[in-house]
Amino acid sequence: MSQPSHPLHGSCLCRRVQFTLRKSMSDASPPLSPPYDVAACHCTLCRRSSGAPFLAYLCNVPRELFVTNKGADDCLKTYASSEKGRRSFCSECGTQIGFWLEGSDTMAITVGSLDDPSAFPPRDEIWCESRIPWVAKDFSSGTLRTVVDGDR
Repeated sequence: MSQPSHPLHGSCLCRRVQFTLRKSMSDASPPLSPPYDVAACHCTLCRRSSGAPFLAYLCNVPRELFVTNKGADDCLKTYASSEKGRRSFCSECGTQIGFWLEGSDTMAITVGSLDDPSAFPPRDEIWCESRIPWVAKDFSSGTLRTVVDGDR
């Protein structure tokens, strides 16, 4: 497994939305550094929004560290996937980029949109009770968190 360099970079499939995750904005903001908080989410909303059996996220990224390229605002759209949940995606190619709860200072970035997704294996799994039966159990290197309620 490779070690990612900073800042971290990513994009959508068509590359109209490109982004950088800065390591830190200032001494006041928490640095984005290993060990990364990466989780595989098995909830129905993540499965449906991605078309995949689960969705891996780089979690708890301070939103101020997420910086897009010039012109990305034309394509980067937001969808209210639940009462509080918001998902950003490219309106051109449909790639989901991030997720956050309304009013939160942090967001989760889809691991698949990062330039080096191999550097971000899931350490945790969430909403496991919604896991599709044929998805391997306990594939993460961390612990399973059973989330049965809460915002998503």
